[in-house]
Amino acid sequence: GLADRTKCADIARLSEGNLNTALRLMREDSANTRFFEEFVSLMRLSYTRNIAALKKWSTDLAAEKREWQIRFLDYCCRMLRENFIYNLSRPSLNLETEAESQFSSRFARFITERNAPALLEAFTSARNDIAQNANGKIVFFDVSLTVILLLKG
Repeated sequence: GLADRTKCADIARLSEGNLNTALRLMREDSANTRFFEEFVSLMRLSYTRNIAALKKWSTDLAAEKREWQIRFLDYCCRMLRENFIYNLSRPSLNLETEAESQFSSRFARFITERNAPALLEAFTSARNDIAQNANGKIVFFDVSLTVILLLKG
């Protein structure tokens, strides 16, 4: 069906013709869908400064396995880079799924040279903290507060 064609096109675009990458992306498809949903949630809740919902979001993510949390934070870094690149108006440079691209078309304007480096640093630091067994609730809530500050400036 149409959903399968879209998924295949997404995987072809993201893998850039590398069969091993395409196979890995097919295996990780459901995790990446959840990563996307959580990233969008974080950005929307941060933009609206919904602290109570961000606290719940942090608690929910902290309940996941550490490896999943690290992969999610890696995904966030990728999405921030993709949104920054989106602003260059060179579609060939973006490696996003159709859903990610639709989100970026509305969200990318919030990721600028002013805040992109600090946002990437916040997510990279959070990833390192999680990898060193830091408390996930604290790490995710802290990163969400940082996103609030950096999105609104």
